[in-house]
Amino acid sequence: MAAWAGNVEILQMLIRAKADITLKAMDAFTVLHFAATSSSPNAAQCIEFIGKKARAIIHQRSSKGLKSALHLAIPKGRVDVIQALLEIGLDPLAKTSNGQTAIDLAKQVKHPDKRRLSKSNATFACL
Repeated sequence: MAAWAGNVEILQMLIRAKADITLKAMDAFTVLHFAATSSSPNAAQCIEFIGKKARAIIHQRSSKGLKSALHLAIPKGRVDVIQALLEIGLDPLAKTSNGQTAIDLAKQVKHPDKRRLSKSNATFACL
């Protein structure tokens, strides 16, 4: 819940207390999935912290739809969160169980503030 709430201080405290932040919750969501779906202004900062401290969960997928944190972040329309996910190494070409990449999902999103994001020669418009 700390990641979903955007509370970096609590995440840091959990790490210091040796909490296992790589555990999976419902639908195999990880702390990264929760941060990616957060509406907190600190969500991107949480993602950066998780990327440094829990590398093992970066490419974990949800059990429902095989969605990465990036797949879940795209419809939320947060450029800062999407950029943070790309910067820690999420693959915009990874496919869901329906065969959709983050790029495919971004093409479907309608948002007045369109921006370009790029990663590994894959440029896509989202938001």
